Amino acid sequence: MIYILGPTSSGKTSLALKVCKKFNKEIVSADSRQIYKDFDVGTGKLPLASAGVFVEKNSGYWVLDGIKIHMYDVCDANNLYTVSDYLNDTKNLIGEDKIIVGGTGLYIDNLLGLKKPSPVPPNIKLRFDLEKKSPVDLRLMLPKEILDSMNQSDINNPRRLIRKIEVLKYESENSSTNKKREIFDNPKSSEIPYVIVLDIPREELFNRIDLWVDTIWNPLLEEAKNLVSLGYEDSFSMNGIIYKTVLGFIRQKISKHDAVRTIKNDLHAYIRRQQTWFKTYTQDYVHRFDSSDKAFSFIESILAN
Repeated sequence: MIYILGPTSSGKTSLALKVCKKFNKEIVSADSRQIYKDFDVGTGKLPLASAGVFVEKNSGYWVLDGIKIHMYDVCDANNLYTVSDYLNDTKNLIGEDKIIVGGTGLYIDNLLGLKKPSPVPPNIKLRFDLEKKSPVDLRLMLPKEILDSMNQSDINNPRRLIRKIEVLKYESENSSTNKKREIFDNPKSSEIPYVIVLDIPREELFNRIDLWVDTIWNPLLEEAKNLVSLGYEDSFSMNGIIYKTVLGFIRQKISKHDAVRTIKNDLHAYIRRQQTWFKTYTQDYVHRFDSSDKAFSFIESILAN
């Protein structure tokens, strides 16, 4: 198994397409945003170099320039989709004829067997309600023993606090009935893979992503307007990175200049988080490259044997 990983704008998909064309393989996307139908432009389903390339869209997969990419358009944005769902949807897909490509660390961790999905599902309504509260208010909703177990960074992180509250609520509601969710154990995790991490310098990634945002603004705006018309305005995905800012522009709460700058800054922060996540991959099967060309030569040497 070959994994091509890295932060957004590192060139993962373009590299994977090049490998697939030469060695007759297919791609399995490991991106938590690309699973949603109709969310195409802002999720980067099309690499920058895809202008004029034939695209065939299907439910659950696309065909891009003759290469099948699985795990695109798997579900509607109004539906909840968990890590367990992803693992179950991919368990019969993954094989030696596929390349795993993505930047969602949680998906990758579970595919590699480094983690198992939490038995506590996301509570989307609760998250929407709690996102309006400050860290101080969120801490007041947690018992002292939980707060004492958290480090200083997490105590001031609204997302971590909300997750703690979410878990606490789930355990409280399900303790009497002892309900348990099935956790899928990935049978492929025992196999030794080749994990390729694209370690592109951060400033170069920032420059790439800034160019990308400038390039996609108009089609992104049209896509967001269409998503609103389809009834996704209050969906979880619409309130995620990129789309929530475009939605603010549509609602005339923010100027175009400020919207573009906010999207770029949010993506810079997202890239930093992804880089931090992938730095924890120190296993012997992990191979890091500072360019796609070097990574391709390495993959070529593997598959040619």
